[in-house]
Amino acid sequence: MVSGNEKWEVPTPDGDQAKEVYAFFGLAAYTAQVVEAALLNLLVGLELARQPTISRQQFEQAFDQADKKTLGQLLRKIGSQVPLGADVESVLGEALDARNYLCHRFFGDHAEDFLSAVGRREMIAELRELTEKIHRADRFYEVTVTLFERIGVSVGMVEKYIAESTKRAKWRDDGDDEPT
Repeated sequence: MVSGNEKWEVPTPDGDQAKEVYAFFGLAAYTAQVVEAALLNLLVGLELARQPTISRQQFEQAFDQADKKTLGQLLRKIGSQVPLGADVESVLGEALDARNYLCHRFFGDHAEDFLSAVGRREMIAELRELTEKIHRADRFYEVTVTLFERIGVSVGMVEKYIAESTKRAKWRDDGDDEPT
């Protein structure tokens, strides 16, 4: 299981062609979704850990409700339940701003830049910075694991799910018979 504490770095570009811009945009968007999923997990853990027992239906319902929230709404809801501290709030706020800029304005703001190699290099540099800024907000693994263990979801259960997903993905790549 990835803890978020392992060494992580944004790759260096292979060039300045359009596909590199798209690849780094994709990495930044992927990183934003990983952070959003971590915050969604944290919110669900916070909300369910207060209940004495949890049914599977309650668990799924909590995820469905949290999944409808924007990243900003997730942050506000988490902040209303636990004190995050000024440094964490600052990192989360920067990540939110970076994610919103990335998803709503990045390509519009760089329309002219995209037309030249120099401009694309500048876009890639900015995308790498945005990815780093967003990734710094991925810091809730240990807290979420503790909360999930309180509601009966162990690390072993999560690792088993990941192993099964990996097995299914490998099966698709290999074209072998369906995994059992």
